[in-house]
Amino acid sequence: MITDVRAWIQHAGWFGAGLSTAALGVAALQLLVGTPLPGPQTLVVSASSPTALPTRSPFPTRTPFPTRTPFPTRTPFATRTPYPTRTPRPFPSPTPVSVAPDLLATLTLADPDRVVGAVATFAVRAKTALARPPTG
Repeated sequence: MITDVRAWIQHAGWFGAGLSTAALGVAALQLLVGTPLPGPQTLVVSASSPTALPTRSPFPTRTPFPTRTPFPTRTPFATRTPYPTRTPRPFPSPTPVSVAPDLLATLTLADPDRVVGAVATFAVRAKTALARPPTG
């Protein structure tokens, strides 16, 4: 691709010079030979006596080309045997489960006042620890 504008202009100039030279060569040939190159010819028709148009002969019938042999049909692939449906697993019947209470539940049920006192003590200690500036 031509990117330089000056090179593009130079190419266009050389193209124009070649085209002009070709046109001058054709004109010189016509002058030297004396006859112009044959152009479209006009058909002179006599209007004095109308002539009947000749009848056209039918075109000869063409020999038909042999048809192409079709490709053989493919045998279909064997279908995959589907997996049998699985029987659902039996749903376990609800059985009574004895759940042992955890430590917090045991303490709460045994002595609720002691649990409330422990939580209150933890809250006060956390508040004072967070209120002090860090030492370090």
